[in-house]
Amino acid sequence: MNSQTGLFRTEIETGIMLEANDSLARFAGFENREALLSSNFNIAERYVHPDARKKMLAIIKEQGQCDNYETRFRRNDGSVIWIRLSTKLVPDKGWLEGVAEDITAGKLAEDALRESEEKYRILFENASEAIFVAQDGKVVFLNPTTAIVTGYSNKEFVSRPFVDFIHQDDRNMVMERYVRRLNGEDIPRRYSFRILHKNGGFRWVELDTVLINWKGRPATLNFLTDITERKRVEETLQKSEERYRSLVENADEAILVIQDGIIKFVNTRAIESFGYSVQEFLSIPVFELVHPEDRNAVIERYLQKINGDTTPTHHTYRSIHKGGHIVWIDISSVLIDWEGRPATLNLITDITERKQAEEKLRESQERLLKEQKFTQLLLDTSPAFIVAIDFDGKTLMMNRSLLDALEYTAEQIKGTDYLTNFVPEEDRMKLAKVFQEIIQKGNMTINENHIISRSGRIYLVEWHGRSVTREKGSSNIFVGVGLDITDRKNSMDQLRKALGGTVLAIALVVESKDPYTAGHQRRVADISRA
Repeated sequence: MNSQTGLFRTEIETGIMLEANDSLARFAGFENREALLSSNFNIAERYVHPDARKKMLAIIKEQGQCDNYETRFRRNDGSVIWIRLSTKLVPDKGWLEGVAEDITAGKLAEDALRESEEKYRILFENASEAIFVAQDGKVVFLNPTTAIVTGYSNKEFVSRPFVDFIHQDDRNMVMERYVRRLNGEDIPRRYSFRILHKNGGFRWVELDTVLINWKGRPATLNFLTDITERKRVEETLQKSEERYRSLVENADEAILVIQDGIIKFVNTRAIESFGYSVQEFLSIPVFELVHPEDRNAVIERYLQKINGDTTPTHHTYRSIHKGGHIVWIDISSVLIDWEGRPATLNLITDITERKQAEEKLRESQERLLKEQKFTQLLLDTSPAFIVAIDFDGKTLMMNRSLLDALEYTAEQIKGTDYLTNFVPEEDRMKLAKVFQEIIQKGNMTINENHIISRSGRIYLVEWHGRSVTREKGSSNIFVGVGLDITDRKNSMDQLRKALGGTVLAIALVVESKDPYTAGHQRRVADISRA
């Protein structure tokens, strides 16, 4: 549906647009047909005069069709154009199908000629395009720009057949289209050809033409644009093809064009990445290069693309190097036209090293998680009391032994004030001084104080504590490891020997959560065992 003429299909009763091509979408003020159709466009609402569509429908219902019906039409931006409609009824579907032409230029020209010679002169004589009227194979009217484009005077133009000014190689094509248009055939309005210049050379021009009535007889109104410079640029771009090929060949990404499951083009990077020669690439079915476990998914995506999915896609999968080893690749694919048929353009990056690094990171994280779980198990099975408190006195954690003794759950103690909730009033001031000493000196301390359970039970505990520096931006914390000496005051020497292992366990917890202080914690363990 790439015709320069607007094609459409609407519901006869409502005027809702059911189908259209890009040309009609542009007539209506939309970028393309998709934008028009998605707007729920209603053509019945776009007639400037509400009765215009009723009159056309009356003709269609009487004759089954309506040809060359001219009316004013309001575009999406509010501007008004003239269109010529040729429409027929599809009764069993309830549709109207037809073609539309933008005849605004012709209407403007006719109006200008009809309404005012002065307006006519302003419109034509000041136009940047060459404008002329052709009738019976000759130019019967032209503006000054026409003479500028061709080098011929107005008098010379009107005295000779128009075909004399057309390049010999283009004459048959131009005259054939001219005659067919006069006969009412639907042909492209805009096309390009070469016109002879008076200086002996030629200029490339683009012609946009519409059928008009000139002095009571058929003629064509023609708008001629000099595109010689554009053609020169196009030829320059064609000549620079080798430079673009050089860019492709030296790209950091492997580039493959795939059509019918066969590789049609590869660049140098693809050869380096996969180890195959150009000849081998072009002879191997491309899916044989894909790892068997990924092959079905790749084939499915390729078929979706070939069947019209124009959306660029991005995927990761495994490929097989000529040497037999696996290469992880990241591929971006887009649908293109290759020698007149659908194909995919594929940009490929070797991400094998990144995948290997990701796998090592995953393994490292799994090991760390196992170590953390093991360390937590040590904490929870230790008979010693273990507590972590921030420098604001808020409780961060307790191990299972201490929670059970105090008769709380981990959720209940988190964020509570340690001194207020778990230390008898008579010991609070003494323990507060110990905290201050740790803050100021950072040394390990050993002290005895009482703690109180939820039910009021009192324990005497020997605490081994010190501060731990956390990550930058986080508050420091106290870590304390305590022994219940309530009933074993006289056995302290033997129990102290066992304390070192428990301190080592808390060091492992801190190390797993804060590797920056790992060395400090091991030294704490050494001191505890001394």
